[in-house]
Amino acid sequence: MLSRTVVSVSAVSSTSPSRFLCKVNPTIPRFLGLKKLPHNFTNCTTWNKDLNLNRKCSTRMDNFTTKASAAAQPLINADELIGSVETFIFDCDGVIWKGDKLIDGVPQTLDMLRSRGKRLVFVTNNSTKSRKQYGKKFESLGLDVSEEEIFASSFAAAAYLKSIDFPKDKKASNNLFYFLQWGFVYVVGEDGILKELELAGFQYLGGPEDGGKKIELKPGFLMEHDKDVGAVVVGFDRYFNYYKVQYGTLCIRENPGCLFIATNRDAVTHLTDAQEWAGGGSMVGAFVGSTQREPLVVGKPSTFMMDYLANKFGILKSQICMVGDRLDTDILFGQNGGCKTLLVLSGADMIECSVCHSKISANNNNSKAVVRAYDRHRSDVSSKTRFLNLLLVVGDCVLVGLQPILVYMSKEDGKFKFSPISVNFLTETAKVFFAIFMLLIQARQKKVGEKSLLSLSTFVQAARNNVLLAVPAFLYAISNYLKFIMQLYFNPATVKMLGNLKVLVIAVLLKMIMKRRFSIIQWEALALLLIGISVNQLRSLPEGSSAMGLPVATGAYLYTLIFVSVPSFASVYNEYALKSQFETSIYLQNLFLYGYGAIFNFLAILVTAIFKGPSSLDILHGHSRATMLLICNNAAQGILSSFFFKYADTILKKYSSTVATIFTGIASAVLFGHALTLNFILGISIVFISMHQVNIRPCIYFIYFVHWRRGSEEQEGG
Repeated sequence: MLSRTVVSVSAVSSTSPSRFLCKVNPTIPRFLGLKKLPHNFTNCTTWNKDLNLNRKCSTRMDNFTTKASAAAQPLINADELIGSVETFIFDCDGVIWKGDKLIDGVPQTLDMLRSRGKRLVFVTNNSTKSRKQYGKKFESLGLDVSEEEIFASSFAAAAYLKSIDFPKDKKASNNLFYFLQWGFVYVVGEDGILKELELAGFQYLGGPEDGGKKIELKPGFLMEHDKDVGAVVVGFDRYFNYYKVQYGTLCIRENPGCLFIATNRDAVTHLTDAQEWAGGGSMVGAFVGSTQREPLVVGKPSTFMMDYLANKFGILKSQICMVGDRLDTDILFGQNGGCKTLLVLSGADMIECSVCHSKISANNNNSKAVVRAYDRHRSDVSSKTRFLNLLLVVGDCVLVGLQPILVYMSKEDGKFKFSPISVNFLTETAKVFFAIFMLLIQARQKKVGEKSLLSLSTFVQAARNNVLLAVPAFLYAISNYLKFIMQLYFNPATVKMLGNLKVLVIAVLLKMIMKRRFSIIQWEALALLLIGISVNQLRSLPEGSSAMGLPVATGAYLYTLIFVSVPSFASVYNEYALKSQFETSIYLQNLFLYGYGAIFNFLAILVTAIFKGPSSLDILHGHSRATMLLICNNAAQGILSSFFFKYADTILKKYSSTVATIFTGIASAVLFGHALTLNFILGISIVFISMHQVNIRPCIYFIYFVHWRRGSEEQEGG
């Protein structure tokens, strides 16, 4: 008989995860999936002003339980999840251990994942220890975990201060901090925060030594505080007292621009394996009430640590799986970062909201043995956000769809009377001016504690750190030129269709260069993409060529190969360059990327002038209304992409670009009489299915794993 002890992902068999999952008793453990979550966990973590909200939350949770059971679908092979993930991030308290007790099966699971080439990272909101101290705890529990694999919220607090160049002493300030004469951090927390601040070189006050201090109230008593404190860091503190609250409150309220940083807002923590204890959120709540300010949270579910990890290891967030036992911190942390998520019930038979205490029973006999959710848990999206996303999609479809149409319209007698390089140069120049404009706006909106984007030192340092952006800028310059050459061989709709091949090339490059992993479904989707392109290209060689028209056809295929490979490599390298300098403002990075692009296109104009004469320096020669519209369209398309990444996501961007293929095909047929062949209709249909499978959104996996006891298995076999 199986044990009812529920543990983390550790219960997956090291030899055959899928076999193990299929073998468990169908009435006990199960994956629990849902299609639409009626329960908004984000709202549960806010400070409730209405006591009746918890009752409403409980009602929503009951609905959640019912719909989760109804939406359950079988999971055939757990290897699919493991194979699609490059990095597993584990919460510690309640997932790896409880108190000082290791959860059964954890060592076997970590060994299994490492043997399959997975990167393991351990993230905890508990700030009582430093990374070095947590390393010793892992060692005492018999786990081989390096310090580089551990990320505690105590480390995150120091990392954040370092990322904003918070001064390590008063004399080290160099801009805004110098004016404010900051130099100290006041700590409400334990030794872990102090150790990390010390390792980072920051000076601090407070900590455990203030735990024994008391305030003796007398008539006219005025409590003094250090005016040089520029940040108050609040974490879990077993020595929390009124003195710390008052001192920290004075610093936040009276010191100009003093930062209020929280390591986390967890309602509970696991100090022992017997029960849950009040968490760091209770300490943070005291300061929220006394200062009437919200903190900057560096721990889960804030994405600061996720962004830091993605930058450090150079990995896509879609290749990360967050494993945790709390919906309102761990799972929300993963979902906010765009990762896959695993919810485990470690030693419990219920999913429980840590604020409203609503529960989902694991003993729901109506649910199937192993089930999976295909839709991610998302909070309700406001109508404004939906409307903005709609505008972005419509705008992107029009601009991307118009691009090949305008290129085709700019031809005269099948040739270009102007220099395509001049179009690209003017496009990049327009984008540079826009980037400068956005920098000026962003600089005016700078918050206290942020570095000035307009300072010479910031610009020079960022330029040195982001010199790698010159590589994708050079490749994009070649790619933009090829867009014109492709129009000499194919009609606009076919050019747009062939552009979708970049997805396949990018996937291969990610696999080869950055060691990314793709699921079987994703590889099958890429195969469908290739099939869709091939269907569209049947009997569609350029006009004037025979079935064996090698001269023209060879040129067409050669340009097609370059057309899809060069920008694909540019995209992969651009991702690497941007992530390697994650702390640099995206507005500065855009300025460098566009600037390099303008420089390379200008150099191309000079080279052309050497071979074709000085007349080539006239960048406006041969231009018409169509080319001017093309320049505006290309610039707007590049600019709109930045809004996509800021206000929507890359998944939505890929969908809209694919939809633009239909727009191009219809416009090409209406304007130029190009026939919408059956090949095109079938091909684009296959491509749509392929793109949907490749870009399927991250899932939430609710996992109930049961520890498999060998003795029980033998007893069952006997």
